[in-house]
Amino acid sequence: MKQEQEGGDKSVNVQAAGNILLNSLSAADVRVIAELVFEKNLPQMLEAAKAEAKENAQKFLNELSKKAADKLTPEEMAIFSTADMQYALTHAVIQASRKDVPEKSTLLASLIIEKAKCSGGVRDIAITQAIEISAKLIKPHFSLLAFVYVTRHITWGWTDFEAVKSGVKNTIKNFSDLTLSGDGMGILISMGCASHEVTFGKLQDQVNKRYENVLPKKFNDKFGRMSDKDGEEFWASFDLTTAELEFINTYNKSGASSLFLTPVGKVIALSYMQTQNLIDYDWKLLITD
Repeated sequence: MKQEQEGGDKSVNVQAAGNILLNSLSAADVRVIAELVFEKNLPQMLEAAKAEAKENAQKFLNELSKKAADKLTPEEMAIFSTADMQYALTHAVIQASRKDVPEKSTLLASLIIEKAKCSGGVRDIAITQAIEISAKLIKPHFSLLAFVYVTRHITWGWTDFEAVKSGVKNTIKNFSDLTLSGDGMGILISMGCASHEVTFGKLQDQVNKRYENVLPKKFNDKFGRMSDKDGEEFWASFDLTTAELEFINTYNKSGASSLFLTPVGKVIALSYMQTQNLIDYDWKLLITD
């Protein structure tokens, strides 16, 4: 049975046996599709649980429709009528409905929007996998992926030592609530977000390698690693507080400094940073770094 419903901008939403096709698209149409996808895929549950799921889903849908209106053209919104996007959308909205976790709903909405802006290829595959994996992660995982990304995968345009010192301090400040655990890192590795590369050294080795041209002293790093003594001397020149030094030591001892992100891990990290206003770069340009 076919039903017609007037959508945004007088468009007509045609629903036939669960398949949604639209003659033209707007942010209102995107929301209609997302709501229908949610309703048709919501598992059977008791009324109280169903009401909770619907309330959580509405928060995701609000975020999604706002981002669609702000960031997508009508042509880009057309992808929401495709099977590929509706599979991804189903996964995102159902997972967002399970619990009221604002950062996860925002991240999933951002990933859906980025998928809509894709034209296929490796990035689209990575984003699709990121949508599925993000639903199984929590904020500490997102934060760790983001910290690894900004310290290992980006070389910032810091042109002098003062800029490097300021950048390091700001990075630590932005991630001061970072939670580190072996289980958390194991989950990221098992889900294909990261690999364990022991040859990369500790945080000081990474900073030393990326900004050696503007550092006051070049430290010898046999096989990419400083000695513990050189590491202490290296950080001494940064005028760090006790709390900042403790953060670095904890990070190094946890083994997190040896993580290397996969394309999926990078997508999640960059989307999380964007939703938390931790980065103002166009992350599409950074994903292949």
